[in-house]
Amino acid sequence: MLGPGCRASTMLVALLLVGGSVLLWARFCEPRLLTVTRTEIVLPHLAPELDGTRLVLISDLHGAAFGPQQELLGRAVAAQNPQAIVFAGDLVDANRGGVRAGIELLAAMAAIAPTFLVWGNHDYLVGVPDLRREIATSGLVVHDLDQGWAALELEGGSLIMCGLAMSWRNGGEGLAEQAQAARAALGQAVPLVVVAHSPGPKALAKAAAGGADLFLAGHTHGGQIRLPLVGALWSPVDGYLPGQAHGLDRLETGWSYVTRGLGTSVLPMRLLCPPEIAVLTLRRL
Repeated sequence: MLGPGCRASTMLVALLLVGGSVLLWARFCEPRLLTVTRTEIVLPHLAPELDGTRLVLISDLHGAAFGPQQELLGRAVAAQNPQAIVFAGDLVDANRGGVRAGIELLAAMAAIAPTFLVWGNHDYLVGVPDLRREIATSGLVVHDLDQGWAALELEGGSLIMCGLAMSWRNGGEGLAEQAQAARAALGQAVPLVVVAHSPGPKALAKAAAGGADLFLAGHTHGGQIRLPLVGALWSPVDGYLPGQAHGLDRLETGWSYVTRGLGTSVLPMRLLCPPEIAVLTLRRL
């Protein structure tokens, strides 16, 4: 029989082994564990012909690589057969760079379906004009919603895609005017999808004021580090113990969805919060 000292030593060794295994998993395994989540969202204004339309929402790459030229990510997204792809900001990381990885992501997505994006706080720190030049030089065709609205033309109807620029700084001035112009061009009944980087309260309020049917965002990373029974420890939107920090929620005029994103920031690890490819299937009723 082990004495008290031996039992304490054994327990300490066991705890160290478990803790070390968790840290290794969070640092080297889970950040590469691409997961697909599927959510159905009812939009009453959706044309009957667009029932079943699939949007893929991704965000917060932070320069991460998922295979050579983002091959693993591209394959996983293509398998969802989306009608459009939305990237909600932070293509690069202000501390780690990652321009090439970001351009490779956009190239992979644009080869699959029409791709729409807004820029995140890290993109602005690195330099959005430089990133736009990289995109132009690469010959990529993506829809930059920081510069206005765009129509997603589908067989049987359309969706209005509007960007809410610099949402983490309460930006998005002019969103209501953009939405009004878009609906004047495409029709008042066409659903409005507002894309922002940060799902802060003022961003959500501006989206609702513009009449958004669907609000899409990232930025929170889902908390990035989550613990059983506790959930996310911190989010850049709600601070400590933010609760859910991602997923589907109600908006005054419709719905919002916040993705866990793809990469990591500050701490290069994820725990119980793997990278997400969010597949949003739009339903009429």
